[in-house]
Amino acid sequence: MLRYGIAVGRVLLGWLGRSALTPAIGPTALPFIFFFPAVAFAAWYGRLGPSLLAIALAALAADYSFLDPLHTTIRSTYDLAALLAFVAAALFIVGAIEAMHRARGRLLGEFSKRKRTESELAESRDLFSTTLASIGDGVIATDANGRITFLNGVAEALTG
Repeated sequence: MLRYGIAVGRVLLGWLGRSALTPAIGPTALPFIFFFPAVAFAAWYGRLGPSLLAIALAALAADYSFLDPLHTTIRSTYDLAALLAFVAAALFIVGAIEAMHRARGRLLGEFSKRKRTESELAESRDLFSTTLASIGDGVIATDANGRITFLNGVAEALTG
């Protein structure tokens, strides 16, 4: 629930930021300029659900407050095209950030799996080494080139 609150708060900050620019650039110029960072922030910290809420709220806020005529719903083809372009660009941002989150999750899963496998391998190696060292017969292990890689105590005693 906090993630949705953060998304709403960021859209509100975007609206306040854009409203603060009104005296300098006019009431309808750059209607979405501060809403893109709000959507990106919601996608980064809130993930998919809150970011989609941020897109919807930002589109409504920009439509109502910064598209001509002010304080009405969409009236012209230009307004609709601008709004659709914002939604498409915002969805692209959300998709890219969500893909990054999912890739990071897969990477962390693979890293965890690798650590488990390395731990199991070390445990097996210790068990194998202990078993070979405690066998009553002489055990000599070599690599592919015929070099000795392991001798247990009995083999050492037999070979001198």
